[in-house]
Amino acid sequence: METNLKASLIICTYNREELFVETVQHALKQNYPDLEIIIVDQTKEHTKATTKFLDSVKDKINYIFSEAPSITKARNIGIKNASGDILIFIDDDTKFDENFVSNHIA
Repeated sequence: METNLKASLIICTYNREELFVETVQHALKQNYPDLEIIIVDQTKEHTKATTKFLDSVKDKINYIFSEAPSITKARNIGIKNASGDILIFIDDDTKFDENFVSNHIA
């Protein structure tokens, strides 16, 4: 697929651990070439395993911490920080294959 569109995949999360990590892992496996992954995290303190995972992928994601839990505020923060032509919002417990973003763009 030939396209000049940049995609922003925005994941807002609050008090999730394993499911959130799985969602980010799915996001990182996307085959779309021009993709930014934005995480708006409202969790005050993650488990050690989640923190270790986030540290290991910090160069592949745009991680933003937001103090006040609110899905509306989190999505707006994601929008303000996105540079994509297409914004795709997913929940923090979503499972999807590597074609998810490509299929949205198509």
